[in-house]
Amino acid sequence: MVRSLPLRSGFFATPQLTPAEELELLTWGRSLVPELLHHDAEWTIVQEKKDVTILEDRQKGGLTYSVKSLATVKASLDDVMDMFITASTVEFRGLMQMELREHFADSAVLYHREQNDAESLSIKWVAMRNKKTSINPMAQHADFCLLEYAGVVGQDVLGGDPDKPLGVCLFESIEQLECPSLLESHKLERGSISKCGYIFRPREEGTVDAHFVCSIRQPPNQRSKRRLNRTLLLHWAESVGLIEEYISRKRISRELTMRRSPNWVNDKDRHCCHLCLKTFTNTRRKHHCRACGEIICRHCSLYKAVDLQSVGVTTLRVCKACMDGTRAEKEAASSRSSAEVTLPSGVNEDKLRDAVEEYALALPSQQVSTVPDLVGIAWLRQVAQRDPSKKEMVAKLMERLRFEDDERHTFDHDTSGQVDIYDTLSD
Repeated sequence: MVRSLPLRSGFFATPQLTPAEELELLTWGRSLVPELLHHDAEWTIVQEKKDVTILEDRQKGGLTYSVKSLATVKASLDDVMDMFITASTVEFRGLMQMELREHFADSAVLYHREQNDAESLSIKWVAMRNKKTSINPMAQHADFCLLEYAGVVGQDVLGGDPDKPLGVCLFESIEQLECPSLLESHKLERGSISKCGYIFRPREEGTVDAHFVCSIRQPPNQRSKRRLNRTLLLHWAESVGLIEEYISRKRISRELTMRRSPNWVNDKDRHCCHLCLKTFTNTRRKHHCRACGEIICRHCSLYKAVDLQSVGVTTLRVCKACMDGTRAEKEAASSRSSAEVTLPSGVNEDKLRDAVEEYALALPSQQVSTVPDLVGIAWLRQVAQRDPSKKEMVAKLMERLRFEDDERHTFDHDTSGQVDIYDTLSD
């Protein structure tokens, strides 16, 4: 009887490695790192799309097929390595689903051990499948038993500066007693990959160059199998372009898990978007942020894939404010500093916040004929923060607004000396 995937929990026994065996595997994993970049192959560009360059070494009749891909990821090295170092089967399945997408069948962690603060050693299992086509009407499956070495090392392993960090996550096929062939039970043909993995080289603050390479053994005179191997590896190589999105998904999922239940705002309690402050109409509809419970418009929200413990991977509408709150602190600080705008005299953060909250909490029954100038100032600052290229324009508009010192506490009494912000915007 052919069994189905995914495998049940505990299907594989945990390998019992002696300290000597573990040290031998660790030494071997370290020695494989230079081979990821110093790959003896004749590369040909296959495709360039979505900022990902994919190359292949396709030797006619050769015994191996190799592929590599290059991309730039807007994330810190710590975020990237936190994503790739997976100690549990649940985490590893989520990662491989991102990397292989529709070609993912199943995966498992048999063994994982942190070697020190920077390195880890694992034995893992991955199953892949192809899609049915007119050429291949039957679905084909393959599985791999892999040694994984992951961590942060010095760039001197590649002949660079030893003081500069380098992220590594490499795979190498091994034979392990606890990971037997599943050909008879699950129709999974055991494959063999080598010189496979990711290299992450920090280029500047918040940016990492991602490099993926992999070689797979090609069986002679088996055209369908060779075609399957090529399809799987090319698909796997595209994963470097998905790293940034997966990091964002993982961060949002963590925030939603840690956050308390959102304070769900009733529809009748908002007549304008909580972020852009535009009035809701028949065409500008109300939407709830599933993270904070506030009411926002379509333009101030987006759909994000999140991985929740209760339901798994799903798609939720999240407001841009919650999205900004889940970014790395230094990224947010950098964004704020780059878009900092000086407030007019007599205006401070407390007054802006109070004015925005008072305006946003206005009930639909209350007719608001004009938008307060303080709300307009808050809106201008938000424009500068969202789009740093408009910082100079916003700064010039702010300079034209003057709130006299003796009127800074009585904005609503004598407004003859004030400049209406919307008249200014119209000039």
